[in-house]
Amino acid sequence: MLNLIVLLTLCLLPQKEVKHPNMDSDISDRTFNDVLNSYVDNEGRVDYNSIRENPFALQPFLDFVGSFSPQFNPELFPTNNDKKAYWINTYNGLMIQTVIENPEISSVKEIGWGYGVFWRKKYKVGGELLTLNHIEHKILRGQYNDPRIHFAINCASNSCPPIGHRIVTGINLDQQLNDKTRDFINNPANVMVDHKKRMIVLSKIFKWYKKDFESGGTTLVDYLNKYRDEPILKSSYMIIFQDYDWGLNASDTE
Repeated sequence: MLNLIVLLTLCLLPQKEVKHPNMDSDISDRTFNDVLNSYVDNEGRVDYNSIRENPFALQPFLDFVGSFSPQFNPELFPTNNDKKAYWINTYNGLMIQTVIENPEISSVKEIGWGYGVFWRKKYKVGGELLTLNHIEHKILRGQYNDPRIHFAINCASNSCPPIGHRIVTGINLDQQLNDKTRDFINNPANVMVDHKKRMIVLSKIFKWYKKDFESGGTTLVDYLNKYRDEPILKSSYMIIFQDYDWGLNASDTE
């Protein structure tokens, strides 16, 4: 009789809702999309002040990233593109969160000495502590061998490729990466051919990661021409690299 009473009591207690990680993933994606759509302008500049006024805007995204990752939850990321998209979005989201936690900065270089924001600061990702450098170099560059990722991750600086209005997704990642690469390479601020001076002026991204762009035996100009609207025909031109502008990519309201 006592066992029956206990059983009936348990049945009548309010049942705790059990959420599936896929629900958390959907909420995470929607949350980050809302932030990008609401606070990033057409030039890719971010209204960090307005995000600070809505301090929980990114929290569902951060909660998901902190608990789940392709390494420990592969069932949530069935394809390589799903995994790659997760790491790109994670890098970008963590960088935004870091900036809003440091309202006095004019550059991410001011967060820790010696570019410490990239290699010293650790973030909870999938239950472990990782740096932004680990995500970029050990995972995205180290595991996927896809130079297009350089035009999809954003370091919150003026010379970075713009973050855009939407997250990347596994289902259409190749198209998104192609579009981001094409936009960057066809912007004269990043790739400019000066026929008078017989030189090609490039973003320093192409210097830092030249090995990535020349993998497979192609030249840097060959890689550029895969995405250029007007191919660079004078491969004999001198290549020079611009200084990198580490100023914060904040909107005019900052």
